[in-house]
Amino acid sequence: MSGSVTGSDCDWSGCREPGTHQVHVEHSDGRNEDLRLCRDHDDAIKARVRQEVGPKPSEPPPPTLPATVACGECGRLLDEPQGLPADQRQPCADCGSTKRQVRVTAEDRLEMHDSVTMVGTRAGQPKGRWFQRTVSGDSYTRDHHAWGERIMDVNRERDSYREALVFWMARPWKVPPSSAITMNPEDEDARKASKPSGQVGGHD
Repeated sequence: MSGSVTGSDCDWSGCREPGTHQVHVEHSDGRNEDLRLCRDHDDAIKARVRQEVGPKPSEPPPPTLPATVACGECGRLLDEPQGLPADQRQPCADCGSTKRQVRVTAEDRLEMHDSVTMVGTRAGQPKGRWFQRTVSGDSYTRDHHAWGERIMDVNRERDSYREALVFWMARPWKVPPSSAITMNPEDEDARKASKPSGQVGGHD
């Protein structure tokens, strides 16, 4: 969870910038962290957790089933080695043919991912002047070579920004979608921090 914190320094070691993001981190080993961070270190904590999670292990390739030999005329399956010379083949018991057909079956996987972007606008406003933008769905993290989940909501009228991230492991890190960042409109640093960082999800 990230939210504005006025009058407090960033919790990152050695940083004296204002803490503009309240961040909650849930690690895969059960540890929880609650930090007040500046914009730069809000990005840094995401990068650190991405590194902790690490790449997703490669899945083994789908198995290739053994080849089968069938009669080339009637299709009857035969108990015969593949590649046997024609003069050594026994005639098919059904049709008497010595023609052969070798059948090989292979499998592969197909994954489908989706993401939805919703934009809120006011009647009469110029094109592109949205007040709310929400992104929800699957998101690819190149650091992990794997898909995770991302929810991002930006509301310019409330000057707020929230982001929820789940990496490929079982709940390795996430910011609960119900939590929000509320920035102080009078604080220029907070205004800058209300912009999405774009550093997690489908980004490096």
